Amino acid sequence: MPVFILFLLILIATPSFSQTMEESLSQVWQVGDRRWTIEEEQNYSQWVETNITEDFFIRYKIPIDCADVPYAIRWIYARIAHLPAAATTKEGQFIGHWSKEWKDLPTHSEWHKDLRFRKALLHMLQETIWIWIDISKDRSITFYHIYQNHLWFSPHPEDSVEARWGLKKCEMILSQIRSAKNSIAFIERTYRKKDPKYSSFALQQQQEILRRLSEEWDRSQCKKRNSHHPRCSPR
Repeated sequence: MPVFILFLLILIATPSFSQTMEESLSQVWQVGDRRWTIEEEQNYSQWVETNITEDFFIRYKIPIDCADVPYAIRWIYARIAHLPAAATTKEGQFIGHWSKEWKDLPTHSEWHKDLRFRKALLHMLQETIWIWIDISKDRSITFYHIYQNHLWFSPHPEDSVEARWGLKKCEMILSQIRSAKNSIAFIERTYRKKDPKYSSFALQQQQEILRRLSEEWDRSQCKKRNSHHPRCSPR
């Protein structure tokens, strides 16, 4: 199910930029032949880690609802890196970096001083309708949540709805950490003397898994927060 939903998300949310569009100085920002790639996604993640703080939108005077934060951050990075960005408004209008509605406003090399971009960003946040998926009577999630957390969906039907939709990420990480540690103990006990070469290789693999899980645990602030932020809980 997670793989199918991620594929569906990509089909719905990603416009086709395979062909270079004819650009104009009147559009919100230009992208040339730059496109989103795996490397750019990694650059984006690193930029978010480095720059996005609790007061980010306050410092740059951007009024925003909690549910809109992921979309605003992606548009801002796209503007900085000259990458494509798009959205569909409530009226079904397709807008993005190519839009010329704000051509009369001045632009600037720094995104936060770019009045044209800021106007387009606020319009996108105010006029765009996001798709929510009801997973229970009083709980909904967005496609963006699925994209960000599909690796942490529980595959076990007997688990709670929250766990099966990735809302128990910290518990899933902890479970995988325990599994990796159990595997290490089993390898040590079974293969250390019988097959040292295989044992060394297998232990390195499990240690790498542990390292990545520990990084994700820290990045997700699992020790510092509950599963839902009180101001950002699903509606």
